[in-house]
Amino acid sequence: MWLLNQWPKTNANQQGMDASTIQGVINDIRSGNYNINSMLILQNGHLINETYFTSYNESKKNQIYSVTKSIISALIGIAIADRKIQSINQKLSEFFDEISECNLMSTITIRDLLSMTSGINWPEINIPYSNSEHPFNLMFESTNQIQYILERQMIDKPGRRFNYSTADSHLLSAILQRSVGMNVQEYAIDKLFNPIGITDTIWLRDKQGIPLGGTGLYLRSADMARFGLLYLQNGRWDNIQIIPSEWVEKSTVSYGYQYGYQWWIGTEGDYYGMGSKGQYIFVSPKTNLVVVFTGDLSDDYFPIRLYTDIKNSVIQK
Repeated sequence: MWLLNQWPKTNANQQGMDASTIQGVINDIRSGNYNINSMLILQNGHLINETYFTSYNESKKNQIYSVTKSIISALIGIAIADRKIQSINQKLSEFFDEISECNLMSTITIRDLLSMTSGINWPEINIPYSNSEHPFNLMFESTNQIQYILERQMIDKPGRRFNYSTADSHLLSAILQRSVGMNVQEYAIDKLFNPIGITDTIWLRDKQGIPLGGTGLYLRSADMARFGLLYLQNGRWDNIQIIPSEWVEKSTVSYGYQYGYQWWIGTEGDYYGMGSKGQYIFVSPKTNLVVVFTGDLSDDYFPIRLYTDIKNSVIQK
């Protein structure tokens, strides 16, 4: 079980990266007041860089916001391997008796939720989160978050069109909790976190005690790097298969709008978990690279530009 300070450490040049480029990224962050809190770089399984900015340090946990979605995806894959969930083709009607069989919502599958093609009316990216009428805010004002989602109207047939929806992710958390017979956080600790050395987590819950599927998880930056490395290693850690390799593969290809199963899909086989205010886990199988950013940014997409510079520092042979 690796702790970060036990990971093999070396300099960038020894792992085929241009150290001056990485230093340039660090200098830009420090001089630009971008509110980036941390940056970690793993290359070939080695810790190349671990830099903390402002008042952050290695022990401080970050709210990773929507990177939580990628954790939920991993847990779905583990639950299927555990035979707690039969398949991603199971429908909502199998988990929620309160949905009428004649309701189009009853035909939504786990696959639809994973790929954010549920068809539920959830205009998340069209309304500012600061708006009190945003469905995310209305959901949390309700007395029962899952019931609020299940009472939303359908605006499309399931599986037809991508629509970014934290509601889809929270339904996945509820499905997990009903399927595994224990709280999702406890299941995550047992099946995912402890096996890869993540020992310090906070996970916010809804009013029914269900960990929020689309946000609300707090992790240390190093633990975000662990999770990224686990995926880079096709779900394997210390010769133990934590997540089925086929699940890692299926989760990280695009099913529409550059989105997989709760992962964003980049170019050249890259994929990443992305959360509000600049939380990122980037994974590049082609260059054997994992990069983590955390922050409190007004420009959520700025770390993508920094990651591109870092990835381009890998010396192509």
